[in-house]
Amino acid sequence: MKIYMNLSNVLVSGGVTGIGQYVYNLLDGFQARGELDRFELLVEKESRPVLLKRYPGVQITVVPDLPLARLLPWKRDFFRIFYRDRIGVPLLLGHRKRGLLFHPFNAMSVHVSRKHPTVITLHDLFYKNFPQEHSRKMLRLLESCYRTIVYRSYRLIVPSGYVKEDIVRHFPRVDPNKITAVHNPIRIRDDQQEPCSVPGPYVLSVNSLRIHKNIETLIRAFARIEDQIDHWLVLVGCGDPRGNDAVNRTIRSLGVRKVVMTGYVSEGQRNTLYRNASLFVSPSLHEGFGMTPVEAALYEVPVLTTRETSLPEVTRDLLQYYEPAKDDEQLARRMVEILDRPPDRETLASARRVYEQAYDYQQVAGRYLAYFDSLAEGLDR
Repeated sequence: MKIYMNLSNVLVSGGVTGIGQYVYNLLDGFQARGELDRFELLVEKESRPVLLKRYPGVQITVVPDLPLARLLPWKRDFFRIFYRDRIGVPLLLGHRKRGLLFHPFNAMSVHVSRKHPTVITLHDLFYKNFPQEHSRKMLRLLESCYRTIVYRSYRLIVPSGYVKEDIVRHFPRVDPNKITAVHNPIRIRDDQQEPCSVPGPYVLSVNSLRIHKNIETLIRAFARIEDQIDHWLVLVGCGDPRGNDAVNRTIRSLGVRKVVMTGYVSEGQRNTLYRNASLFVSPSLHEGFGMTPVEAALYEVPVLTTRETSLPEVTRDLLQYYEPAKDDEQLARRMVEILDRPPDRETLASARRVYEQAYDYQQVAGRYLAYFDSLAEGLDR
């Protein structure tokens, strides 16, 4: 059975971030297993040449875009996203033979098809757990869209047991059997190494600069110890205006001097930063999976993170932790402890081996394929 994989609004940003990295890791796994020909990728036109270069021979179809989008000065991208998903994708699939429609991201705009059983990767219920991040109007829209995703989709894939439990808690009428947890694929491409000039030695954090990532707590903790250690704090990632403003405001108000904000970096630059970090810190309050602490651990870097949401499950209690997550004093204390007495090499190597086996991109891609096969068999009966 053909699998129509909708990427029309996933890989359109200027750089590859969390969801985009998940998608590429998954596609890399399908390609490595020789199974990419089972898919037809539905994309917007800007992504087509990038995907053809990375996956030569793959079947790619461009989703129709919003006509005369350049004439819309107000929220043009918002309308383009909804047009591609709600009109463009159904138009394309209307003439295709029956197959699975796979959305690897839980966007508000996703099309749940009647003809093509629709499988959606629902990465988290952030809007439920952090409603203060949205206006009342947006919360109503999100609730309507997510009810459609949860109740009308054929099946849901989630990246952790935590997300499955969260869905069942917030949507009690959903059948838990339609939700399958498959951990995200992770691929570290050591061939991708690019220089990234930052002062050293340094403590690293790779996270979007959004409120729930809790970067303000990390800055407050670093301010407590800045004069006690030789290290700089390197913050990698972009954010929304509110998150950026909060981070910059905290840095200014505390007078933190040894901090570098890189913004977006390439995969090669990120790998270089991982490799050379003295300590990786992720103070996040909410993760559906939590990829970056695992990525850092794959480089055998000491990692300090929280026990919030999915992180204990995904990291398998193999890293360093602090709690409560918003306690900057505890975080500062643990940072100093680990910098003074880092875990031994065998402990770090042991965690790396566990993660390599658990989240290997080819093995995870195989789990997805086996799941799609089981769905196809059920539909053919």
